[in-house]
Amino acid sequence: MYIFGSMFAHWIDRNSSILCPFSFLFQVCQLMVMFFVILVIYSIWTIFFCTIMGYLYDCFLYVSVICVTVTLVR
Repeated sequence: MYIFGSMFAHWIDRNSSILCPFSFLFQVCQLMVMFFVILVIYSIWTIFFCTIMGYLYDCFLYVSVICVTVTLVR
């Protein structure tokens, strides 16, 4: 999961000039694209993980708390 995210981030970094043609919006656009990609990957992973567990709501809260905690600690 982490390796896939890193590879995707590297790909976006290399192709950002195509995705974000205006240089003054480059940084903002890059951040927005990264955020959107992370959100999509996180949502897919959470739904997949929680479907296996069978407790979608509880599991989503559980994963969210872990992710927030990890983000704050880092």
